[in-house]
Amino acid sequence: MNPKVRRAVILVVCAAGARAPAQGAQRQDAGGSEKTFSLNLQAIRGWSMGRFGESLSRFGFHSYPEAKPARPVLFDFGDGRGAVPAHTHSRGGGWVADSAKVAFIVWVEKNAVVCGMADVSGHVRLLGRARACGNARISGNDVIVSEDAVIEGDAVVSDSARIEGQAVISGRAVVASRYASWPAGGDGTPHVSGHAQVHENAVVCGNAMVSGSANVRGTAYLGGHAWVEAGEIVRGAILNRDLR
Repeated sequence: MNPKVRRAVILVVCAAGARAPAQGAQRQDAGGSEKTFSLNLQAIRGWSMGRFGESLSRFGFHSYPEAKPARPVLFDFGDGRGAVPAHTHSRGGGWVADSAKVAFIVWVEKNAVVCGMADVSGHVRLLGRARACGNARISGNDVIVSEDAVIEGDAVVSDSARIEGQAVISGRAVVASRYASWPAGGDGTPHVSGHAQVHENAVVCGNAMVSGSANVRGTAYLGGHAWVEAGEIVRGAILNRDLR
């Protein structure tokens, strides 16, 4: 069919469709209802658009189907949950589970990951193959978690803490420069490195250092310049002095 004729036919069909039901939408007399008139007008518009679509199909015009949402990207974090929806972080390119929260300012290096319900914010850098998972919370002004360090469980790492090597911070452990319940710890840069582990309700704050294969757990508190190293196990003790 000639394109000009086709356009003319479509216009005629649409005009006829708009006029046909319009008779039932006449504005009622002075005592009529404005609401009823509005509803009728909406019905006419919907009916006209439907007729318009039918007319387009009849004369060879077809509308494209709506685009389907993209499938979520999946990534296996190796935590036993299999592949889950995830994305790469805009700063560093590391993988972040969609269930986790990572602030824009955080740096997640390419091989570092954040999974589970972990929450990372502030000036935090996850370097190497560092992992933040479970319900871990990491925040502060200069926190560095590097190499193969793992922050998991309900652990909290904040302020200017340094977690590196193959250190593991888990349970409800806290590693922070300041700890409200123990103000004597003072400010500083707590450091956990090597194969050291901090578990349960232990606290490492101030300038305390835990290294080697040391194990700090229970309700242990390390503050000030306390230093625990080698294969020492500290459980429930309070160390708030220069100890090495």
